[in-house]
Amino acid sequence: MLLARSNSANIPDEKSTFRCFFLCSEQASFNLKNNAGGDIVTGLTSAKAKRVKYGPSSTLSFETGNASSSVRASTVSGLIEVK
Repeated sequence: MLLARSNSANIPDEKSTFRCFFLCSEQASFNLKNNAGGDIVTGLTSAKAKRVKYGPSSTLSFETGNASSSVRASTVSGLIEVK
């Protein structure tokens, strides 16, 4: 997935695996959410997904570069992997 400056990607899904591999250093804000289990993995930063206090969901938000684009992904119980 390549994002042009000031573009956005919104990826809603239910149970499948979402993998996004960037060819160069992406400059974007990332907002990733897993609602009922599954994993969120990133190789772009050292940030780790945070589990909510009650329930199985987890979130991960971070920015790279000047964050001129945005990536949002949400799944019910699948894998979100961004590298």
